[in-house]
Amino acid sequence: MGKRYLVDSNAIIDYSENRFHRSAKLFITAIIDEIPYFSIINKIELLGFSIVKSEIIELIDSSVVYNLTEEIVEKTISIHCCPIISRWAFNINNAIVLIIDYQSIITLKCHYMTYFE
Repeated sequence: MGKRYLVDSNAIIDYSENRFHRSAKLFITAIIDEIPYFSIINKIELLGFSIVKSEIIELIDSSVVYNLTEEIVEKTISIHCCPIISRWAFNINNAIVLIIDYQSIITLKCHYMTYFE
């Protein structure tokens, strides 16, 4: 298995509406062809409409969906309240994604991460 990515709701919506250039579409397709990962918030965002495309429903059904644990909630609160992060206008969902996808942040060598440990 290659790298794992926590997929953003907007990326899936844009992908399903064919808004990406070829290279970006190939990248997202490769992620979807593996086992995609979503947060429970992404699932709510994608399925929380009266009309949802069947391919989005199938995608969510075949994905790994991370629920909110107490640890994720506490770390999300820490990130959302952090004055350094607040300059970037992080919303709650982005903070949750940051915590769930912690390995990517380590890969990027984000020097602010020590604030949250």
